[in-house]
Amino acid sequence: NQYDYQITNVDAEYAVKISDKISITPGLSYQYVKFDDTDYRVDDDNTSAGFLNGSPSLNTLAGFIRTDINVTEKWRVLAALRADKFSAPDDTYLAYEFASTYKLNEKNLVRVAVTRSNSGSFIGYNYLNVIVPTPVPGLNVTQTGNTNLNLFTVNMIEIGYRAQLTKSLQLDIDVFNQRAENFTEITAKEFNQMIGVVTAYQFSNL
Repeated sequence: NQYDYQITNVDAEYAVKISDKISITPGLSYQYVKFDDTDYRVDDDNTSAGFLNGSPSLNTLAGFIRTDINVTEKWRVLAALRADKFSAPDDTYLAYEFASTYKLNEKNLVRVAVTRSNSGSFIGYNYLNVIVPTPVPGLNVTQTGNTNLNLFTVNMIEIGYRAQLTKSLQLDIDVFNQRAENFTEITAKEFNQMIGVVTAYQFSNL
């Protein structure tokens, strides 16, 4: 399988320093990708062609903001929020991070973080279009994508501790809990009882 692709990424952000202790950075991001395997088709009847059999595209428009606040000389708070509007799935996802560090003294620091993140949109999950011939005349097996998938998402809570034991020895301990949702797998969708085979597969959430 061969394909051509085009990629466009545009990112812009602007740091605003409110004071010596507070900074805010808003920004925008645009991502576009197009895959095309129409020039590499093998058969005109679609039975032995590419894995997309077309020229699908994906785009994502995102806005984000980051803040860095030094509440005191020992206490620092970081916060970030991002909203991504995807073309497939046609939905908006929020990702965030809230983190805080506190210096117990010059050699000991504790930190805590609460985060949520999601995967990007994948061309294969959305637009796979494979047609596989079988020995039975007129019967093909299809494998297709799904533009309505929920994106893989991870929520995490983290607590950490760092100690500078000596000039050249540092101790770092992390305890975290992660919860992952919306795994994706290609699953059977249609079954031909006459010949006892699955004739259609499609990506779906588990």
